[in-house]
Amino acid sequence: MLIGTSKGLPGEFLLLFAVLIWVLFFLIYLGNRQNKLNRWCFISGMCFSMGVFKEYLYFTLFPYIMQVWPGWMTEALSVRIYSILTAVLYYFAMPAALVFGFYFSHMEERRPILFRWARVLVFVPALVFGILYPYWDTRYYQLYDRTYYLCAAIYNWIYGVLLTVLLLGTLWRERGTPVYRQKMMVSVLVLVPIWYELISAFLIHLLGLKDFFKAWQGNLLIILILIIFYLYNAFKGGFMGARFKHEAYDWDKDGKLVNQSAQFLQHMLKNESD
Repeated sequence: MLIGTSKGLPGEFLLLFAVLIWVLFFLIYLGNRQNKLNRWCFISGMCFSMGVFKEYLYFTLFPYIMQVWPGWMTEALSVRIYSILTAVLYYFAMPAALVFGFYFSHMEERRPILFRWARVLVFVPALVFGILYPYWDTRYYQLYDRTYYLCAAIYNWIYGVLLTVLLLGTLWRERGTPVYRQKMMVSVLVLVPIWYELISAFLIHLLGLKDFFKAWQGNLLIILILIIFYLYNAFKGGFMGARFKHEAYDWDKDGKLVNQSAQFLQHMLKNESD
């Protein structure tokens, strides 16, 4: 495939898509930076975002750079960057999501020995893939090696099933507890975009449904809905460690606002002098 030729969303929309994913998962991370669930959800989200970001780079930004500053970018380099970012999506996104699932199910408390091994072993296949199919040649294998694509699809589907079993099993075990509703919402936030990605990015390609090869871009709408879903619940009562508060005030009454600001400044100066 020649660089700069692709059907689907325009480059500006792909960049917006990537930014929205970053916004969503940065909100989750900032909700509680000390919580390991938030951390691993963020890491997984960043890995998944590479699938969109690489498309923007390869089909929009890199062709522009090659045209305006030809010495800065070559087609070979652009393919290599595209391949490495594809490897991040294919090999590391689902293991990171599965580690999130381990913490979601409290495996570190219920089965600490298994947890210590599992959180490391889930990344071993990603390293094996890197040996058998070097990360920097992923684009070639993706286009011309059906066996590779089938192996990558099965690998991601297996992890997707394991993650789903972990989350749904935890929901069943913790039904009736105070955290059940929160965990149910988190499960929706995690599983919906992941399964859409697993179906649209792997199954459709394996079935050779060329008219639907860009169906994965429909995740843009899902991410938009999830951001609204996150913000709504964060304002309503708190979500994944974040609780936003809405406070109304008369913004058009300048005198009152100035007086409040002056009182606040005076209070600060008094504290400093003390």
